[in-house]
Parts: sequence; structure tokens; C-alpha cells
Amino acid sequence: MKLLLENWRLYVESRKNAWDILDSIPRWSIVKKGDGLFRFTGTSFIPLDHIDIGSLDGTPDRSARDWAGGVIHMKRSEMLDYLEEDPDWIKVALDPTQARQIAAQFKSLRDKIMKDYKDRGVSGAPFTDEFKRDHPVSIDLNSLNVILK
Repeated sequence: MKLLLENWRLYVESRKNAWDILDSIPRWSIVKKGDGLFRFTGTSFIPLDHIDIGSLDGTPDRSARDWAGGVIHMKRSEMLDYLEEDPDWIKVALDPTQARQIAAQFKSLRDKIMKDYKDRGVSGAPFTDEFKRDHPVSIDLNSLNVILK
């Protein structure tokens, strides 16, 4: 019985720690999860590794868990489970103010890419080889610059 109570206490303590970590992450901040950067909405992770010219703001809006470049939707309980196992599962990389600066660059780069396609007179069906939907980028966290690869 004593072992059961101790295990329950440890579970409650680790769940509370996970809860505190998740509550400390501001919505719409940029988080580092694994090797990637994501915009965190509170329930979703929007990847920031490419510009999606099919969306209005340039950030990917298509969602599919099995698609590596898609938005990842997760329940809060699922995020808490991951944080219980590994408290470093996600870390805040940029606060919401800095995240807005990054998001604005995604939109301006998307607009430049679209203008380039129009200026070149790309014809045919959208999102073919000559009219790509996704354009890879890298983000410099120190200077807050988004650079097309």
C-alpha cells in the first residue's frame, strides 16, 4: 500500500510539473520542439521550416499528422504526457512579440514569391514543378531574420 501511495504521489508531482511547464508557454510564441521551430497556438504546432504560398500568411495551414510539413494538432492531455516523459520536449525560443516579427516576414516573403511567379508568367496548374507550394526557409533566432534556402 505504501508503494502504491508513493507511486501516486510521484505521478501527481510529475503531472503538476508538466502542467506548470505547459502553462508557462505563451500562446503564439515560437517554440523549439526537437530540431524544429514551431509557432505554438496552445493546441497546435505550426512548422516554421517552409513558406506555404497557398496560405494567406505564408505559414503552413494544412494539417495532417502523417505529413511531415503539416500543422500538428494535439490535445492538452497529450502534450502533458510528452512533458511528463521529457520536461525539455518543448522550449520557448521567442516570445509572442518576436514571433509576430517572424510571422510578418513569412507573409512578405510569400508575397515576393507570388510576385516572382506572376512576373515570370508561370502558367499551368498551380503547385506543379514550376509552381511550388512549399519553399524552405531558415530562421536566424539572433537577428530574427527569415531567409529563403
